[in-house]
Order: sequence, then C-alpha cells, then structure tokens
Amino acid sequence: MNMIFKDDTLYIDLKGDMDIVDLNILKERIFSVLSQYSIDNIVLNTSGAFNLNRRAINNIKRECQSKYFGSFKIV
Repeated sequence: MNMIFKDDTLYIDLKGDMDIVDLNILKERIFSVLSQYSIDNIVLNTSGAFNLNRRAINNIKRECQSKYFGSFKIV
C-alpha cells in the first residue's frame, strides 16, 4: 500500500492480496491522516489488489464521508 499526498488529494494504491486485516490497517491509516491534516479528496486505486472485499471498501468510504465530508473516489 502506497499513500501519497499531492494537490490537496490523498492518493492510495492498493497492491497484492488485501484481506480483512489489511483493510482494517488501511482504515486506521486513512483516519489517522484525516485527523491530522485537512484533506478534501481521497483517491483509492484498487487495480493492483486482489481478493478485495468490496463491501469492506465501501464501508470505509461511507465512514470517511460521514466523518470528514470529503470526496472519496474508488478507481
């Protein structure tokens, strides 16, 4: 997983096997960054990941949008 902040957007690239433990780590990292910095946009790139639980990803997206009111895009 790579996280890059550029032009008021947090870009996250997921790679490899993403099980529920990895998604929980992703969630913790996203919320940690959002609590420290003012970020309006998140772009989550899932093209390099496999065994990805889409429901869990959508739950992370929903929680981020409800707590931080920013844009969250999954590509």
